[in-house]
Amino acid sequence: MIFPAVNGCINENLRGFTSQIFLICLLLLSSCQPVCTKIEPQIHFIPQARHLQSSPFEPFSKEEFREEWGKEFHIGLSFGHEMDLYRAITAFKRAQYLLPAKRSERRLQIEYCIFESYYLGRKYSDAVEIFELGPLYRVSNTFPAYKELCIMLYECYMRKGRPDLAEQMMQRLQSDQAAIAQRLDLWNALMEMDFDRALSDSACQPDNEEIADFIAVYETDAKSVSKARTLNGVLPGLGYLYVGQKQAAVTSFLINALFTGASYYFFKNGNVPMGIVTASLESGWYLGGINGAGLAAQEYNKGLYEDRAKELMSQHRLFPFLMLQTTF
Repeated sequence: MIFPAVNGCINENLRGFTSQIFLICLLLLSSCQPVCTKIEPQIHFIPQARHLQSSPFEPFSKEEFREEWGKEFHIGLSFGHEMDLYRAITAFKRAQYLLPAKRSERRLQIEYCIFESYYLGRKYSDAVEIFELGPLYRVSNTFPAYKELCIMLYECYMRKGRPDLAEQMMQRLQSDQAAIAQRLDLWNALMEMDFDRALSDSACQPDNEEIADFIAVYETDAKSVSKARTLNGVLPGLGYLYVGQKQAAVTSFLINALFTGASYYFFKNGNVPMGIVTASLESGWYLGGINGAGLAAQEYNKGLYEDRAKELMSQHRLFPFLMLQTTF
């Protein structure tokens, strides 16, 4: 009579242990969500036809305009000035094919126009390929558009995540274009939200106060990620409400309340397996809601920064394109 009682006790302990292991596994699986605290703003300036400047190259002669390659090049310029970049590139390439081999200076100009068209269209990989695989790679500072080429390449390399090559362009500019180089670094600092570097770069700039005010106001208006998570931990939905997402706040509160109530009901009525399942699901919603509130705060800050930074950089001509003094 003793052994059945012992076996029953062991079986009961095993069931309890198994239930605990099952609960732990569900907790781990249901609450595994990635946490990312770094904000990576995506800010682009879209050039318009009114932003295009005069050409740095020698004007075409009447004889050049009468040649087939000159006609194609003129068509390409017309499309380029209208920001019809796909047709501009096609016309420039046709001019390149028709151009006599001895016209090396015009070949460089056409290559530059193709490169710039890709850059204006934000086809940074194609622009870099045109530069690295063509004759532009070997130009010196005597090239009429040398400064503009370095500015555009700096942005292309930064956009493509190649800061080492961008730094080479920066070094080319620092020798005789130190002010431009510093403003490029300021643009990059603002793009990366490196406020210490931005304040340092703008220290000698005329717009120093505006940049300092911009950073101070942003830091005041930005939502705290840790506060959003803490609030959602105290009361599910409160973190979402903090960042202004009212619908998400209501949804989060109702779901957590529903699963908490269901878990209490099942445990109270002795339905332990269902209680464990609903409790594990609730833990997933609860922990996921904490993480989600933090992500919502990050998204809020990202949108806030992108809107305000774009306005600031446009107003103070801090986008690389706005630093160009000449274009096609």
